[in-house]
Amino acid sequence: MLLGDFYDVFPLGVDKWAVVVGDVCGHGVEAAKLTSLVRYSLRAAAMHHNDLNAMMAEVDRAIRLDNLDVGRFATVCYFELDARREILQVRWARAGHPLPILIGSDGNAHELPGADGPPLGIEIASGWTEGRFELHPGEAVVLYTDGVTESRLDTSGARLEVDGLVELLSSSNTNGQADGEQLVWKLVDQLHRVCSRCDDDRAVVVISPV
Repeated sequence: MLLGDFYDVFPLGVDKWAVVVGDVCGHGVEAAKLTSLVRYSLRAAAMHHNDLNAMMAEVDRAIRLDNLDVGRFATVCYFELDARREILQVRWARAGHPLPILIGSDGNAHELPGADGPPLGIEIASGWTEGRFELHPGEAVVLYTDGVTESRLDTSGARLEVDGLVELLSSSNTNGQADGEQLVWKLVDQLHRVCSRCDDDRAVVVISPV
């Protein structure tokens, strides 16, 4: 039983949504408890913090107060989507989590820079920066946990790594029209095809305008 990876989607207002992908350290019951704490603390903090740094700081404090003797932590990638126009307006923050991957309308994929910060639950002085960008029709963003990039390849036993995932996503979107549901299933199919095993659980969320 792993239970360390999670995702969540919840409304923030009319045509506004939050999308979260996260990973907590450890396995089993303790990981499941921390997953629940992080998920619902994020939901609560997102409702009364417009500043993403303040939101992350509140969740960070909740974890540290609840786990003073355990030393557990979580990584999170948090997106806010404003879908009132055809072009999605995106704000996002990242707490020690792998960078999301942006797939352009030309089918090329690359890591998305623009937000950074430490994992949640570790008392570090630095805060969390906010990123902003627009997501156009034909584009997509892939959020994932490190169980994906740590999958073992059939051919060599080496890990897939970020470069391998970027290559898989580029080949999954050869028509240059990123459809979120199709991309998820294509990626899952290719992971099963090229990877011999995975020692961790995995979560993948794809965001694309409709």
